[in-house]
This record gives sequence, structure tokens and C-alpha cells, in this order.
Amino acid sequence: MAFVYYGVTLLTTEVLSVDLVVNGTCIDRIEKGNSSCQLSENDYVQVLWTTAAEFPGLIITIILVEVLGRKRTIQVEMFGVTAFYALLFICHTDRLVMLAFIFGVRALVTGVFQAAYIYTPEVYPTHVRAIGLGLASTLARLGALTTPFVAEVVMVESVFRGKLFYTAIAGVCAVTTLFFPFETKGKALG
Repeated sequence: MAFVYYGVTLLTTEVLSVDLVVNGTCIDRIEKGNSSCQLSENDYVQVLWTTAAEFPGLIITIILVEVLGRKRTIQVEMFGVTAFYALLFICHTDRLVMLAFIFGVRALVTGVFQAAYIYTPEVYPTHVRAIGLGLASTLARLGALTTPFVAEVVMVESVFRGKLFYTAIAGVCAVTTLFFPFETKGKALG
């Protein structure tokens, strides 16, 4: 999940730093000289709006956790993240449409993180709870460590491959949620 979360954060600046639509046609390659992140004031405002998506994502998660439960909330939001990432494949001449999709990814992936931090300690028995949460947190940091390679290196070579990689990882995470052991809502800690 951290790979996906930090990926969309870095992807936002990569996408905003260059014009991915030239003469009405989508380009797949960012020229190395053009990826130096020359952002305008408007670009910074747009990044701020996508960052602000985390607040509605948290509110949505609070509601969903109480209505659907922890496990189902993570599943619904992770499949939503995958869907919004997939929508980024559509070539848009209007940047606001692309920013709306990025907004959706950021809102939902933030919610997944929060729901996972509720669910994870409740799944593990008391004697391994700290180890389970610590291991999950460590693996998340490894994802955060590797995502700049995709966002900053692969995206320069092929925008399509960069988006595909993030969408695929989000999809794998979404499918993995289907194998979560059980719902913890309303159950006593063990």
C-alpha cells in the first residue's frame, strides 16, 4: 500500500511537470530534459488539491469502517484505488479530469492505510500483535523506498509502463484483501 500511496504522490508531480498531451495526442515518453519538475504556481495549487483529498478519504473511511466493517472497507477502498489508477490510462486533454482521478486515488489509499491500522492489530493475537503490526509497517516502508524508482525512472522511459506498474500493484493489493482471514468489527481482542 505504501508503494501505491507514495507512488501517486510522486506521479502527481511527474504528470504536472510535463504536458502529456501534445497536439491532441497522448505522449508516452517524457524527455529527460523536460522532467526537471518545472512546476508553475497553478501546478502547486493543483498538487495542494490532490493532497487535500486525504481529508475526505479519512472521513469516508470512518463512516465505512462503522457501516461495512474493517475488512470490507479495506477491500472496497483498495478496489477503488485500482479503478482510479486504471482511469489514469485514459488520455485527457483536460488536466482537471486527470487531477480528479489522482484525487480519488489519494483519498482512497489514505483510507486504506487508516483502516489497515485499525484492522491489523485486531487480527493478531495479543502475544504477536506488536510483531505483526511492526512487520507490516516495515514492509510498507520498503514499498515507500522503492516507489521513487518507478515514478522518477520508469515514468521517464514510458508513462504507460509507469501507470501500468502502479495499477498492477494496486490490483494485486486489492485481490490480496479478498484473502483477509475474518472481520474484526465488534469482536473482542484476543
